[in-house]
Amino acid sequence: MSWGGNRYSWRSSAVLVPIIAGLEGMLLTFFFERHVAKNPFLRLSIFHHWSGIVVTLCTVIQGYLLFAMIYYLVIYLMACQLYSPILAGTGLLPFAMTVVPVSGVTGSLITRIGRYRWSIWLGWSLSVMGLGLLVLLGPGTHPAAWVVVFMCAGAGQGLLLIGHSVAIQASCKTKDAAYAVSMYSFARSFGLCLGVILGGTIFQNFLRVRLGNDGLPRIIATNFEAYIPILQALSSENSLKMQLREAYAWALKMLFATSTGVGFFGLLLSLLSLTIGDYTLDTAFIPEHSLRK
Repeated sequence: MSWGGNRYSWRSSAVLVPIIAGLEGMLLTFFFERHVAKNPFLRLSIFHHWSGIVVTLCTVIQGYLLFAMIYYLVIYLMACQLYSPILAGTGLLPFAMTVVPVSGVTGSLITRIGRYRWSIWLGWSLSVMGLGLLVLLGPGTHPAAWVVVFMCAGAGQGLLLIGHSVAIQASCKTKDAAYAVSMYSFARSFGLCLGVILGGTIFQNFLRVRLGNDGLPRIIATNFEAYIPILQALSSENSLKMQLREAYAWALKMLFATSTGVGFFGLLLSLLSLTIGDYTLDTAFIPEHSLRK
């Protein structure tokens, strides 16, 4: 998928064949686990209720958004703000340092009040708002502004990390709790992979379009990370430098705008109160495996 529209046409067999083969492989895996395997590693009984399905889909979407933000916020800081790699990593701290504390506080509140849907709804609302604000960022954005935006997006992700984990366990049978945690980890990791692939494809295609419209070499989009040091080394008086910064910023705006739409879809899923049940967390744990003296 990362080749689509960038290295090869979307109609090219080099793009379509791997995508189709991958989808068929996933379908065959689910069929095997459902009808053939005696001890399936994918416990499909987790999805006995719509809540499990919806939470898993939301987790995949959240994984995509999380990695797309982590990776491309660094690109923004380096290509648009012209920060060095060390300063760019430091600039990402407002996002990262918000995710962890918010996750901890959310877990404590869920344990205290015994309800979790509020964390999912609030988390998606903050994530969508943060992504929408990221669209406004540009080369001239003041650091104080993007720090606040980063913190808003990070808070939303922190809420969702715990909220989804609790929801998928609460919605399944108690004997499937361990398998639910594994499915949550798998869904989030799958979303992270999509963040790498789809995020890069979206960004590169929009950057290629902008470079072509500005009369600049489109090959820059293929190796946009490697070209950043060259961009930073250009003289401030060179008009090419500002053109490239604007091109990177515009492609990032399109990526974040697309991600905002994806996040809004996740928000709509989370707002379906009839599908994400507010199950009680006060249940006896009945595991399939236990230690015997």
